[in-house]
Amino acid sequence: MKRKAIALTMCMTSVLLLGLSQCKKQETPITPTPEETEEGIYITLDVEDGGRHVVIPGADEAAVNYTFGDKIYVGDGSKYIGTLTNTGSTATASSHFEGIILSPSDGTTHLHFYFVGGLNPKNPEEPENPVNLIQGSTTSFAVDISNQSNNLPVLSYGNAPYVKGARDYSCMLKNKCGLVKFKFASNTMETVSVAGMLTQATISFSNVANPIVPLENQTPGNITLYSENEKTKWAILLPQASVDNAEVTIGTGTDPYYVTVPVITNNVYTSIINKEYVPEGNIIYNCGPVFSVGDDKFVSFSKGDLQCKAYTTNNFWRFAVNQWDYIGTHPEGETGHGTVNGSDNAKILDEGYTGWMDLFGWGTWGSNGNPLNISTESGNYTWSEFTKTLDGHNDWRTLSYDEWIYLLGERQSDFYAMVKCAWAIVNGVKGIVLLPDNWDKTIIVSNLNGWDNNVYYGAQFGDELNYSYEGSVWSTMENAGAIFLPAAGNRTVTTETTTQGDPPTTTTTTTINVNDAGSNGYYWISTSNTFTSNNYLGFDIYGVNIDNTTNPTFGCAVRLVRDIE
Repeated sequence: MKRKAIALTMCMTSVLLLGLSQCKKQETPITPTPEETEEGIYITLDVEDGGRHVVIPGADEAAVNYTFGDKIYVGDGSKYIGTLTNTGSTATASSHFEGIILSPSDGTTHLHFYFVGGLNPKNPEEPENPVNLIQGSTTSFAVDISNQSNNLPVLSYGNAPYVKGARDYSCMLKNKCGLVKFKFASNTMETVSVAGMLTQATISFSNVANPIVPLENQTPGNITLYSENEKTKWAILLPQASVDNAEVTIGTGTDPYYVTVPVITNNVYTSIINKEYVPEGNIIYNCGPVFSVGDDKFVSFSKGDLQCKAYTTNNFWRFAVNQWDYIGTHPEGETGHGTVNGSDNAKILDEGYTGWMDLFGWGTWGSNGNPLNISTESGNYTWSEFTKTLDGHNDWRTLSYDEWIYLLGERQSDFYAMVKCAWAIVNGVKGIVLLPDNWDKTIIVSNLNGWDNNVYYGAQFGDELNYSYEGSVWSTMENAGAIFLPAAGNRTVTTETTTQGDPPTTTTTTTINVNDAGSNGYYWISTSNTFTSNNYLGFDIYGVNIDNTTNPTFGCAVRLVRDIE
């Protein structure tokens, strides 16, 4: 839910991680007041370390550049005694503050400094004094950090020994909050909010052992996140216990999803990967569902196998129209391959062939690869990632050995998707189905009349289950994020040399063979086993395994992925 932004005068600029906009400065600096006045004592404060708020020392940092007009509130350990104002010049940010405070109470040992910036003021008519602080009287006040859509708040505290008669002080202010980065799998500029968060803090001038703490007995509420860009959002959170299944709402959407927010302590920095959010309509044809391929490493799959018209200028690449499409040897009118009629992987030596191919030698689809390469010399094959632009992106790549191992056997499963890889038949084509991390079995069970509700996914290996596109089950699965790898077979090259006649004449005959199409799948893996042995993913009705080949002419299918950061 969007909220109307309120103009702020207490602003902060965060560089490095936060990347916020700097507040507009005044045209002239404040004129220093005399050292002694009838109102109180004039003092100055220099914030140490250039105004830097260290989130994790030596690691990620978030720096606050104080700007002209920023306020720091001063207490004597029992009450509020005055406000210091930043007097930086118009040219640079400054950590120098000055102002008039009341004489501290007898027995005061320290002056206490509070910076409360980037908040929507409680009293919009008095933005420089958001809670009507009264010198010599106010002992505490509350702030609300729920709306962070335009600014990230800063709640920080420091103190310095009080010396009677001293006019110049310095100290380091330390954060009394945590910084959390939310990384999205898909772009969104909608307002994003997280529920179940503590949103109110008490700023205490009298309890300096706990100068800035969450307000007691508050009901957790929503925090609207600050948007750095379409995929990265930020929030300042108050210290709190971990929250499981914190509801995240995108815009006015009625289908929230859930994340786990870890324990938040003062000055902590943490990152949450929002891998479950896929905007409505964004299926595999756009950003795609999320698949874990390592710890904090996520990808989305291309919408179909890679295909090429090799006998064209600079080659012509595309993704298969349907996930079940494969070429094999596919004469006009033959069924069971999808929609690619008249294509044939066995015609790689036919210079007059203008159809599609989808079986390639090791690395021949990379940036400098030649998809027509069938050399028997291993040194003629080099690995490079695919850098052609497809579907508006040129950052497609092939999964490595370790990533396939993680995807198939190590990523976390849940009760609703105990099996995330299984054999199936889709639209008459055999292959395997992969389920995304955030698979929701309820979408499918409701479409499988007569099925036991304990069947969350489908067939185990050794069985066959026909997911029919016409019956809408596969269409529903695909829209929910299921990926299908068809059993596209493999390609081999056989060379036979014969010598006959007198004088003898040597003849070399090369034959292209397409094998196992429709029954077995072979997909290249980017990782070599050895210099002359290359890995591939193999599968049939009995299971999935990773194998390798020393045959440099061996041809496999290619399914590309794109990293989600």
